[in-house]
Amino acid sequence: MRELRERVAQLATSDVTVLISGETGTGKELVANLLHTNGAGSAGSFVVVGCSTIPASLAESELLAT
Repeated sequence: MRELRERVAQLATSDVTVLISGETGTGKELVANLLHTNGAGSAGSFVVVGCSTIPASLAESELLAT
């Protein structure tokens, strides 16, 4: 847990894209929220998207819409 907290703190201050993956119930949303709250994007909204509910045929247009 200590290593994870340190890594989240490092990532939050950098300008990189982060992919968070893991099994159900492992805290992915918590990590994403921490990254958002402590990072440069904290002025914007934090939006949770359940990717498993989006059909593969619509994923690109739904997630990358401008």
